Amino acid sequence: MNTYIFPSPAQIQTEYVTEELVRELRNEYISETDWWASTDLTMTDAQTAYRQALRDVPEQEGFPDSVVWPIKPE
Repeated sequence: MNTYIFPSPAQIQTEYVTEELVRELRNEYISETDWWASTDLTMTDAQTAYRQALRDVPEQEGFPDSVVWPIKPE
C-alpha cells in the first residue's frame, strides 16, 4: 500500500511565494543590465554569460529554495 503525503495549502502558498519572489529578483537583475543589450553596444562574453545564467536560474536544481546567483561582471 502506498502512502501519499499531500502538502498543506500553507505549504503550497509558501512555495509559490518563494518561487515568485526569486523570479522577481531574477527579473530585476536582468532589467538592471538591459542597457548592455542596446543596439549601439556590444556585450562582452562575460555579460552575455551573466544574463544567460540569470535566465537559467529557474532551471537550477533546488530552485527556488537554493539558488546560486551568478556574479555580475564589471
